[in-house]
Order: sequence, then structure tokens, then C-alpha cells
Amino acid sequence: MNSPTGVHSQAATWGEILAWTALVIVLWSIGGYVNWLEFELRKIQISPVVVFVNEASSGIAALAMVLFVRAWLTRFPLSLGRLPRSLPFHFLGSLIFSLGHVGGMIGLRFLAYGAIGWTYRPAIPPGDYGFLKMLSYEYGKDLPAYAVFVLIIFLYRLYRERQLADVKGEGELAQTSKLGTKARRLRVRSGKSDLLLDVETISWLQAASNYVQVFADGREYLVRSSLSELEEKLDQTTFLRVHRSYMVNLQQVASIQPADSGGVRLEMSGGGIVPVGRKYKEILDQHIAL
Repeated sequence: MNSPTGVHSQAATWGEILAWTALVIVLWSIGGYVNWLEFELRKIQISPVVVFVNEASSGIAALAMVLFVRAWLTRFPLSLGRLPRSLPFHFLGSLIFSLGHVGGMIGLRFLAYGAIGWTYRPAIPPGDYGFLKMLSYEYGKDLPAYAVFVLIIFLYRLYRERQLADVKGEGELAQTSKLGTKARRLRVRSGKSDLLLDVETISWLQAASNYVQVFADGREYLVRSSLSELEEKLDQTTFLRVHRSYMVNLQQVASIQPADSGGVRLEMSGGGIVPVGRKYKEILDQHIAL
């Protein structure tokens, strides 16, 4: 994906999870307070429990949909060159986001109200097409939320790419220490610094657009390279491609486990599970004695 949004991790980090949780709590708390003030100004009697449950269920459902927005933006990235092609897909994405948010919100409210012995009735307008009117009303509120979520993710990924691109030659293999023609150390990015990582400490590598995520000693690093380029430069008797997006250090494979898809997956000694592509299974069997 050649766009400013290319730097990303397929799995959200704890820092991202906490940041999104804090953002949703703040925004939906403000929304709940504004709604409560509106009821007060209109002199409408309403239980604080109702306001809390309604806003909390909406916030939790929206927080869950962040995962969808991340994946959708990865599939349909935003850039000036791709904007005309991406906008229709993001319009569709906003519809899916709204349906997921409303469905999750209503489901949570049924559970919460039932837990306290109350009955929840969705506010569906009377008359024909009442359900569609409710969905259109919710979509009007969800569209700005979807746009804000996309913007935050886009800007965060842009920041990550700019942060990593400020060092020339980033991701190149260090040539100062070799065994034959294969590199023994890998130049990786950690925060604002470059580190020379001993390749034997690497557990596995995962492709991430224009970068490769390197997992070693329980930490994660980034290398500006492709997985194929690293495959050529690392010792292929130790590092094996087991998936189009994964390469593992065979010395750190702890066990081979069956996968739900009918294939296998690798449990790494340092923690983590790596899938094995179907076309790579035979190659794996040739490198690991049965």
C-alpha cells in the first residue's frame, strides 16, 4: 500500500487501546451530559441510570467498531491520488459502521436493562418506515464519528511513517558483521533510534505494507524493507518463509498446532502464534524433522 497510511500494525497495541478507550469515554461522557441538560431544560423527568446505560452502551459499541475502521482504512487507504476511488468505499464503510454501532448499542441495552429488571424498547418512530427513519437518524449521528475515527487513524499512521522516514537507509542490513554472505545483525527502528539487532534473537517477522515488523525478545521493531528482501539476506537454513506475510526463526519454533482452517500454525518459544500458508506447509515439513 503506497500511501501515507501504510505504516500500521495488524494488531492494536495496548497504548492504542488505552488511547481509544479514553477518547470514547471523554466524548460519550460529554454527550451524556449534554443530553441530560437537554432533558432538564425541557423539564423531562428521566432516570440518571437510563442516561448512563444509553451513553455507555453507545460508547462501548463505538469502541468495538474502531477495529472495523482500522481494517477498512487499511483495505481502502486515503491519499490524494486515491481519493476519488476511496470515497465510495468509505461511504459504504460509514454505513457498515453505523449498522454495527446501532446493533451493538441496542444489544447491550437489552442486556443492561434486563439485568436491572427493566424492559428496553428501542425508540422507533410510529407509522410506516419507522425502523428506516430510526436508522437514518442514527446514521446522521454516526457519520461524523466515522469521519473522526478515520481522520485520527490516518493522522496517526502518517505520523508513524514520517517518524520512521527521517533516517536515511533505515531498515538496511548491517554489513559490518557477517557469516559468509548472510548478515548476522539487522538494523531496526526503536522509537527515535536505530538498533543493531542480532538475528538469532529474532523470533519471527511479519510483513506490514512497506515495512516489516520484527519480533525479538518480547519486543517489536520496524524495518523499512520487504519480507522478500529480508528473505534473501538472512540465512535461509535458519529463517524460513511459512506464509506470504510471515517468516520465522526455526530455532524458536516451540510447537506445531492444528489450525481451525485445517492447516497448521506455529507457537513460538518467545510467545506468539504464526500461521502457516497451505503452499508453505510442505516446505516447513522438509525443514523440521518429523
